[in-house]
Amino acid sequence: MPKKKLSGFLFLLVLLSCNTSRSEHQTPSAINGTLDLRNWDFSSEKIPSLSGEWRFYWKEFLPKNSEEGSAPILVNAPSVWNSIQVEGQEIGSHGFATYRLQILLPESADPFYLRIPDQGTAYELHANGKLLTSAGKVGKTKSETIPNFKHHIAELPKSQAVDMILYISNFHNRWGGYWYPIQIGTFDTILSAKERASILTFILATAEGVMAIFNFVLFSFRKKDRSPLFLGIHSALIFIRTLTSDTRASYDLFPYLPWEFLYRLEYLSIYLTSPCLLAFMNETVRSVFWKKYGQYIMLPYYASSLLVIFSPNQIFTLTLVPLEIYNFLIPAPLWLFLLVKSVWSKTEDAALLLIGFAGVNITIINDILYQHYIVNTGYTIPYGELILLFTYSTVVAKKSSLSFVRSEGLSERLKILISSTQRIMLSTSVQSASQVALNDLSLFLGFLPDHASMYFPEKDSSSWKRFLFREEADQIEEGRSEGPLSPLSESVLSSVASPSFIEDRIILPIKRDERTFALLELPIRNSDYLSKEADLIEGISYALALSIQNLIRLDREKLAVIGELAAQIVHDIGHHTFLLQNLLNNIIQNAAQNPRAMLDQAKRETDALTNLSVDILEFAKNKILLELKEVNLEEFLSEIKKDLELFFQEKNIDLLIQSDPIEKIWIDPMRIRRMILNLAKNADEAMGGKGIFSIRVAKESGCIYMIFEDNGPGISEEAKLSLYEPLLKSKKPKGAGLGLSIVRKIVLAHGGEILVDSEPGKGSRFTVLLPE
Repeated sequence: MPKKKLSGFLFLLVLLSCNTSRSEHQTPSAINGTLDLRNWDFSSEKIPSLSGEWRFYWKEFLPKNSEEGSAPILVNAPSVWNSIQVEGQEIGSHGFATYRLQILLPESADPFYLRIPDQGTAYELHANGKLLTSAGKVGKTKSETIPNFKHHIAELPKSQAVDMILYISNFHNRWGGYWYPIQIGTFDTILSAKERASILTFILATAEGVMAIFNFVLFSFRKKDRSPLFLGIHSALIFIRTLTSDTRASYDLFPYLPWEFLYRLEYLSIYLTSPCLLAFMNETVRSVFWKKYGQYIMLPYYASSLLVIFSPNQIFTLTLVPLEIYNFLIPAPLWLFLLVKSVWSKTEDAALLLIGFAGVNITIINDILYQHYIVNTGYTIPYGELILLFTYSTVVAKKSSLSFVRSEGLSERLKILISSTQRIMLSTSVQSASQVALNDLSLFLGFLPDHASMYFPEKDSSSWKRFLFREEADQIEEGRSEGPLSPLSESVLSSVASPSFIEDRIILPIKRDERTFALLELPIRNSDYLSKEADLIEGISYALALSIQNLIRLDREKLAVIGELAAQIVHDIGHHTFLLQNLLNNIIQNAAQNPRAMLDQAKRETDALTNLSVDILEFAKNKILLELKEVNLEEFLSEIKKDLELFFQEKNIDLLIQSDPIEKIWIDPMRIRRMILNLAKNADEAMGGKGIFSIRVAKESGCIYMIFEDNGPGISEEAKLSLYEPLLKSKKPKGAGLGLSIVRKIVLAHGGEILVDSEPGKGSRFTVLLPE
């Protein structure tokens, strides 16, 4: 690389590093414990943070609604509290405190939101006396405190004046306090900022993880060259650091891992990256001096890493700053000198190594300045690592042998296959899954997706139907003779069992359970592709087959849900139509003593049937919207008695109804009536139309008890396990076994619960508990 280009690239690195800072002074800062944001334009791109002068109460958890506690001191935050002086002495690492800030906000129809990063090392955040969020558990002693790093988004109370109280306790780390700025803004801006940070972490971690795997694969093919091994370990360590720092993604991904373990892992990833990086460079640009003295120069890194593993937090965290100073006094300048000397002597690959080394060290300097609140750029070492990985991977690629080139190609295809498989499996239809597969294959193999097609067998499997892809409409259309390729004969299509080159195309069979259910036709005229890219082609076609298989299964599940809903509706309709039939028969046969009462009851049944149109939507959404009313219990039970007497009219069932003296209850009378009818019908079917069915209503401790008993054959313990399942298969001569599923949904919608007490041969008792 020409020296002019090299110097220009290094200058660009410095310029980018300097320009990444967005100074906090451009946004308002708190003064005397008050942050005035009334004139701030929250629609701007900048997001203000809760920075500036906070009121600070050391060793005091200020009551949430109190005006003041002891005399506060003003501290500039965010910053660690170690150097804060209380009564003339620095407070040190461990303890607990309250931070307090008054926030003045503009009038807004929408609430404001906070984006809260991790704090040191457990916190609770309150606003106007309300707990917004927390991480870990705050306490006044080490035994009471549980540290944790969590990033949260919290909604502020709708008020133009917000009293913010932040409790922080730290007994497990060398640094404590409100150390990272809390941002405030609208929901969209806060969510966007969080998503950007999460996406960036995911992208960087993925890139570093892939490069680690890639270099380990390279090393497995050629173990004599150890440079990929050291670079792979270095990439893996940066991958760990990306997950354990900044957004603290590892604390969300692995919540079951102890905080202490993840924190030590972060320090190890920092301390061991330099030895691995310098070992890689020595493998690439040999240095006699480093070969002789390098291991001695690395001893402080190894010793610090051992302290991280075996010593307590208060000890190993002491090594961070001295090791940073040591790195920029000896190893970094030494290797910078060695690389510049190698570039000057035109050593192969030295220029690329210098670019990567300079990039990563600039970002390391930025991270040190960020940790000490000198700049507000955030962690940038992953960007430097991307530059380093790019340049150093180029060096590794240049050193590869011909056999290694093949392994590199396989790795690239593996990444393409993984990416393609992910997008295929996320598709929501056969058309979109096929389109994704075609687009990926077309980009790699060089054909137009519109020129591809798919064949699906007819029911008899002896003939095939051809479909053409239409990329603009994202769909496939039937077309036997259209398209750039002439259709293949039925016999040729039926004989394809594996990826095959036929005439001027590649045919890929899409299989399920060893049976071909589709053929993918690709207009590729070069048969070499089939041998060279067989793994990629077969991998994508297999992913497409799995996706189609899953989509078919999902369609079946959707149909099953629809069938369940329909069965529930039919089950309910059966109750009401049966009652209507009895009423009409009585009226027609002039058996009714009071035809008007019979007609009123028939109208109630038709009203209940009308109500089912709403229930269809409610059951489909798996929830019930109640119409609660104050109901006279005596009148309600009287109507229920008439309904059940009519229901049991032609049966040998004795009906008993008892109630405590309860005047009014709050229920949805239509749905409670349906619940009782369902229980009565289940009891009738269980008893075979002969027995005793009783209802007793009682009130105790603010709870309404409805107890339904029968003297039927009872329920086995095994049957109880699936008693409320909506698709319970019943052995009863009538019904679909769905009544109790409906009953439980109605009870839960009322905020109640249903209990069953039954043994084989001893009847059944269902107790419905409803809030008063």
